[in-house]
Amino acid sequence: MKKSLIVIAAALVLVACGKKPATEDQTQTTDTVVVEVEAEEAPAVDSTLYLDFTAVTPEGAELSLSDLVGKTDYVLVDFWASWCGPCMAEMPNVKANYEKYHPKGFEIVGLSFDRDGTKWKECIAKNELNWIHLSDLKFWQSIAATTYGIQSIPASILFDPEGKIVDCDLRGERLGKALAEIYGE
Repeated sequence: MKKSLIVIAAALVLVACGKKPATEDQTQTTDTVVVEVEAEEAPAVDSTLYLDFTAVTPEGAELSLSDLVGKTDYVLVDFWASWCGPCMAEMPNVKANYEKYHPKGFEIVGLSFDRDGTKWKECIAKNELNWIHLSDLKFWQSIAATTYGIQSIPASILFDPEGKIVDCDLRGERLGKALAEIYGE
């Protein structure tokens, strides 16, 4: 029952992002990891609003998505990992947009699918990724993956100041264009 409810919640987020949700009996493999969703309790879901979860910063502090979304300006939740080649190829674009729009109130929350805390922290420092970072170091079984039904990375979800989903999978020029439209440039 709990597994079914969390799958339904993830499906509603995917529908809000214009994606076809996987059926409950489908599994996803990445390398040799099979993703199966288990949850203690299913969140209440409105398909256009963010779903809250708590993870840990590189410094070890717990932070919830609700600490940011709906309390600041636009927030991009960027799903990534230090071992993900396409994610790292996208980072210069994400970083440039963060540096351009952060002074105007734009925030990024990087949700890592890493499982090695040392590599995660080293990647953040080496690449000077100066926005908020969270992870539970559970790879494809992370709280971020299960809450939002993320089946591939890089992925992203843009939330407005009220916590509503504005757009998904903003990469390359699409991210810059979306932010330019929002911030009037």
